[in-house]
Amino acid sequence: MMPWKHKVILCFLIALNILLCVWSHDFILIQIKGMLVSSILIMGAYFDFQSRIIPDWINVLILLAGLINIQPLESLAGFVLCPLPLLIMALIVNDSIGGGDIKIVAALGFANGIENTVVVLIMSLIFAILFTLLYYQMKRERSSLYFPFVPYVYLSWISAQIIS
Repeated sequence: MMPWKHKVILCFLIALNILLCVWSHDFILIQIKGMLVSSILIMGAYFDFQSRIIPDWINVLILLAGLINIQPLESLAGFVLCPLPLLIMALIVNDSIGGGDIKIVAALGFANGIENTVVVLIMSLIFAILFTLLYYQMKRERSSLYFPFVPYVYLSWISAQIIS
């Protein structure tokens, strides 16, 4: 059961997402797609933050939203190529990236295309690295903490919506 404070924050962020998508795009189908993907990403970020588990239905919903105004080749390229760096990192470094993070980037690549998703992925990694460095600098200790990745993806998605 989700606490009421969390519901209020999520509703506020979803409303903000809707306003940003309407403000940043002129084409109605792109606005609708942006609203859906943003709202789904915020739910994924919540689950990742709370439990470090991203339910598969989050990825399925992003894939379904990606069918709106689909560009088949761009979507397929994004689905296959965007999660590759995360998959390689997960295979090389144990406990670095979870499978849910890889799947959500694949779904986002499908919905958003390769070019936009690469920008979001790079921004997400930069945000994650900066936050981790800041966290360790403040704590003055190196421990094996796990940070959820999807909140950084969401923050990057919103940032990309604003600057595009």
